[in-house]
Amino acid sequence: DGSTMIEDHISFLRDTRRMANTAFVKARVPPAEEISPTPKGNERVVFRLHFLRGFGLPVSGFLRSFLDFNHFQPHHLTPNTVTLLSAFVTACEGYIGILPTLELWGAFFYGKLGTSAKDTAAQCGGFVTVRRPTKRNAFPVIKLSQSVKLWQQSYFYVENVDPAVDFINLPA
Repeated sequence: DGSTMIEDHISFLRDTRRMANTAFVKARVPPAEEISPTPKGNERVVFRLHFLRGFGLPVSGFLRSFLDFNHFQPHHLTPNTVTLLSAFVTACEGYIGILPTLELWGAFFYGKLGTSAKDTAAQCGGFVTVRRPTKRNAFPVIKLSQSVKLWQQSYFYVENVDPAVDFINLPA
């Protein structure tokens, strides 16, 4: 099964300012016959469900650092990981008044690799974030979705209109 994305979903993301308008970011819905993501040229694969959990374009400096440090693309992150990353950035910038850092993230959370088969990393959503269970962990417990089935089917493609100006900020 391929993507369930339609143009109305992309319009909603633009209307709610989760993604820049068409003058800055091109977005493409995958063709109906496409079974798995096949980006063209400089396109990046992103997921509607990620946007609904706090992801936005361009991605923040912290998220870009997180992706670069771990050698990830958005498809490696589960929707719950995106929720925790978004909550962390909001807590740091909006409540504590500091810039989020990878070191502080690591004090509150750790990651583990999800598998699709014994000892085989999952191609999509393979990175799972877990809150450190210590009593000294001051980060609030967040209720996460127990099941986000078929989230991988919400993929679509984005690309900068002008390669000299980055309105996506995702690794190549």
